[in-house]
Amino acid sequence: MKKVLGKLFKFIDMGITALMIICCIFVILWVVSPIRDYLIACNIFSSESYIGFVTSISILSVGLLWSIKYKTNSMDIIIEKAVNNAISDKKSIIQNGIHDIYVLFDKVLIESENNNENVIDIIGSTLYTAWPHIHPWLLKDSTMQWTINLFILDPSYIKKNRDFIDKNWKDTSQNFIEQIKSVCTMNKEQFIRKNITVNLFSYSYFPSVRGFKINENILITYSHWSADGLADYPHYFYEYFKATDTSVRAECYKSLYNNTLSFYKDHSTRII
Repeated sequence: MKKVLGKLFKFIDMGITALMIICCIFVILWVVSPIRDYLIACNIFSSESYIGFVTSISILSVGLLWSIKYKTNSMDIIIEKAVNNAISDKKSIIQNGIHDIYVLFDKVLIESENNNENVIDIIGSTLYTAWPHIHPWLLKDSTMQWTINLFILDPSYIKKNRDFIDKNWKDTSQNFIEQIKSVCTMNKEQFIRKNITVNLFSYSYFPSVRGFKINENILITYSHWSADGLADYPHYFYEYFKATDTSVRAECYKSLYNNTLSFYKDHSTRII
């Protein structure tokens, strides 16, 4: 539809421009006395014709000005979107990975909490920083009505793929699986009372996309390779996209994270 309208406006612009040029030529010819006399003598042109051409030029000028204004407004919208995207991009980068991300994580957690359903989805590798950070928060009396979905690399998958995953990650992953299970068992009654649900899943795929989703707010990062040719620790940048951010970039990266999350939900093993 947009393409059709675009072609239509272009055709109208060309027609208006062509008519204006023809009218202007006749008006200019009218000003030159010998030519005017010749046109009148040949009944090609008259005073009435002159008035008609001037009127036509006025009408066509209004149409052309409207077209220019329409294009200008459209360009303003495009420029505004580009500027907003640039500002959004500048503010969304969090350097130094896990060293800086949790300050923003806590801020988003507080700002996005509501009285209805609250959900956190965490795609991690071994959860060696994510779980220690949220564990104390879960035990606070003020933490209520949250569903936490945790995704962790399956230790057996790490063992089978030591050629590109650090072998120490296997024990780390296994240890945190046991920790999470233990905490959930020990605090079962408290979690029920506070309406807190913790779901833990293991997946057996390379963790190319990782990060956090807090009530539709996305903090996303990506796997990097170390100098040893192994999947590196998450010390690299994150990108943050607010739930209310509807820029093209934000929508694309939200879609990427949600696609990965959906895949892991359908292709993972529930632990608790």
